[in-house]
Formats: sequence, C-alpha cells, structure tokens
Amino acid sequence: MPLDKRELLLQKKEKIALGGGEKRIEKQHAKGKMTARERLNHFFDPGTFIETDAFIKCRCTNFGMDKLDAEGESVVTGYGQIDGRIVYAYSQDFTITGEPLGKCTPERLSRQWTALPRSVPPWSA
Repeated sequence: MPLDKRELLLQKKEKIALGGGEKRIEKQHAKGKMTARERLNHFFDPGTFIETDAFIKCRCTNFGMDKLDAEGESVVTGYGQIDGRIVYAYSQDFTITGEPLGKCTPERLSRQWTALPRSVPPWSA
C-alpha cells in the first residue's frame, strides 16, 4: 500500500532531522559536540522548539553542490520558549555540508530577524 502524502512528509522531516546522517552525527559526538538540533533542544524549554524552513533545499550548483543531498543547508533555524518567553535562535549544522554559510542560509536568517520585532513566529515547516 503506498504511503499517503502526510506519511511521506513525516518521513522526509525525520530524514532532515538527521542532518548529514548517522556517521556525521557520531563524528560530532566523538568530538564531544552536540548537533545543531541537540543544541537548540537543550537551549529551549523542553518540547517548545519549533524548527522553521526545514525543507529548504540548497540551490548552489558550484563545486558539485547540486549533487549533494543538503536539505536545510548548514543552519537550523527556529523558535521556542525560555521561561515562557518566545525566543528565536539558529545553530550551524556542520553535519550537512561542513560549510558555515550556504546560499539559502541568509534567507532563513532573514526570516528570523524579520519576525523578531513583530513578535510573530515565522512560518514553520
């Protein structure tokens, strides 16, 4: 039986949550580091972190980047609560491409900065 669209979307979201994959996550842990999502989940009050723009796909075609499966690029953005207050944050994800700034990263950060003064959480995925 084929999966419905909701199930496919949930599977894709789970894959994105793994960043660059299990091997790269293990490499971060071996260095004593947390992944970007682990850092954000640790930063916010438990269960309040909402990731935004998780489904953004890298559009860079230089250096073979178009062949790289790099959803979300190299940054995790979102919002959550700290002591009941909404806080926006982002964290570099070095398990994805290992680079600090991708082509879509400024767009994701810009949405965070634009939403902040309005105190309205940005569109989330």
